[in-house]
Amino acid sequence: MSATTWMTHRVKRLATGAAKPRAAAVQSPLLTPAQIGSLGVLLVAAQLPQAVHLPIWVALFGVALVVLRFVLLRRDRARPSATPARIPSWALAVFALAIAFAIRKSYGYFVGRDPCVAFLFVLVGIKFLEVRTLRDGTLLVCLAIFLLITPFFYSQSLLAALAALPAVLAAGAAMESLAHDDPSTSPSSWRAAWRRTAAMLAQGLPIAAALFVLFPRLASPLWGLPADRAAATGLSERMAPGSISELALNDAVAFRVDFDHTPPPPRARYWRGPVLALFNGREWRSLTPALFSVPRRHTSRRRRWLEPFVGSP
Repeated sequence: MSATTWMTHRVKRLATGAAKPRAAAVQSPLLTPAQIGSLGVLLVAAQLPQAVHLPIWVALFGVALVVLRFVLLRRDRARPSATPARIPSWALAVFALAIAFAIRKSYGYFVGRDPCVAFLFVLVGIKFLEVRTLRDGTLLVCLAIFLLITPFFYSQSLLAALAALPAVLAAGAAMESLAHDDPSTSPSSWRAAWRRTAAMLAQGLPIAAALFVLFPRLASPLWGLPADRAAATGLSERMAPGSISELALNDAVAFRVDFDHTPPPPRARYWRGPVLALFNGREWRSLTPALFSVPRRHTSRRRRWLEPFVGSP
């Protein structure tokens, strides 16, 4: 065997040996039904506190996706010899894109706090439908923990903290479940996981209380969210009351009028604004473009210039 041939075989063996550990590292262990169940409990516990801040169709849809995975899991348990029910990843991607467009249509915008939280609410349900491996489960726990924080964007009361407590316990139980190869070896394993998580929370309460008392109060928060889209008073062709998160008074000029003759007295200077008569269940719209007129008893020739409306509908 020549030196060149020996070197070629040696390089091939080294390449083959290096590829095996890499391929083994890419493969992630499959989740057991008990682990998938613990993830589903975590998602439901994280979704419920946020559901009250979302449109009804978004809340029902997100929870329905989690329930659908439980139905598929029960089907797989009832027929172990059948092929596990799976939804293609490309179909879930198209589905997520359609949901994004629906949320954009419902809120009127997409880049903002409320629509992004609604999209995350549905996205965790879509991810739960395709979770198969330990890596997917770990990613889903991270998404659920982030979803658990979102109710505090709207309220930081004691009631909100109590509503988040079950999800915190479920998160600890889910992470412990993912750390074991087979968490279903004992019928009471999930109860033990919840008890251990509650014990760790109780142990951390004195530290949290000490930090609350001793940590210095800052004049401004360490981080903040960009201001969400706010509605302003003014003239518009449509109005969606459900999408108004903050109503701000707007003192900008709506329009200007120039009379050719003596203007009517101030008490008679009345212009009719737009009439919103069409309602589609979500927003009000006007039948015709906004009309501005003065009372007939003070008819006179005038010219008007509409100023651009700077507020949100």
